[in-house]
Amino acid sequence: MAAARILPRDQWGGIEALSCRLLIQAVLIKSIAVSELSMSEFGWKLVALFVALGVSGTIVLGLRWWQTPERLPNPVFTTLFQTTTR
Repeated sequence: MAAARILPRDQWGGIEALSCRLLIQAVLIKSIAVSELSMSEFGWKLVALFVALGVSGTIVLGLRWWQTPERLPNPVFTTLFQTTTR
């Protein structure tokens, strides 16, 4: 849209902030609100998600136990753990 020159270039910052901070979240909330999220349909997927999260978190915590703090410093470990569990 910026290439179409509908608005001046200096006004796009406000439009981008509005869309990122408000409009996208509103669309996501509305989509989730009207979705069918019954446990009978998604229950096993939820269980699989929690099992995968638990296994990956346990592996990273095991890596922490296995490595020394010199080889795996705290900032590196916390970044690795957060990335794995997200």
